[in-house]
Amino acid sequence: MTVKRALAVALALALVVTALVLWPGRPPRPAATPIAAHTATDVRPERPRRPRATRPRPPPAEIREAAVSPPASNAQQPTPTRVEQLATTVLAAAVRHDWMVVDEHETPCPPQQIRIVYDAPSDLGGYTKGAYFEPLGPGPGESDTEVNGLMLCEGSTFLYRGFEAYYRADRGQWDVFPFPVIE
Repeated sequence: MTVKRALAVALALALVVTALVLWPGRPPRPAATPIAAHTATDVRPERPRRPRATRPRPPPAEIREAAVSPPASNAQQPTPTRVEQLATTVLAAAVRHDWMVVDEHETPCPPQQIRIVYDAPSDLGGYTKGAYFEPLGPGPGESDTEVNGLMLCEGSTFLYRGFEAYYRADRGQWDVFPFPVIE
């Protein structure tokens, strides 16, 4: 772009802006009004006030002490044994991951019907599907760290599923894995 052309474009833009500002059909701007001096008699509209937040008073000392110390009747709950932890962990994992189903549509077995066993029942031949790790049993003891077990759904002969569990002493909990192949 040449210098002459750039000057022509700038001049044209300046004319357009000036024309818009001084346009004859445009209403005039209102004149600035002077600020009136306020006097003591001027009344401002009263705004509703929010109630102040008040702090609650602390309870008497005997109530504070009772709240801090647990009542004598609530003795500390006993820690579940390793065998109880295993049963709880297997049941929770079976429910969470739908490991136990009662039909081809993968309808989950109700949690109250899941039974955990550590020896093979004699009627496994009547089931449609199922597999497990060998050896099963005997039932786990407090010092066991590896266990193979079996899950059954009471009232259903569709599926049985094996699992293996490993106790992790560093975390104080069991890791449970279902038998991966069910055909």
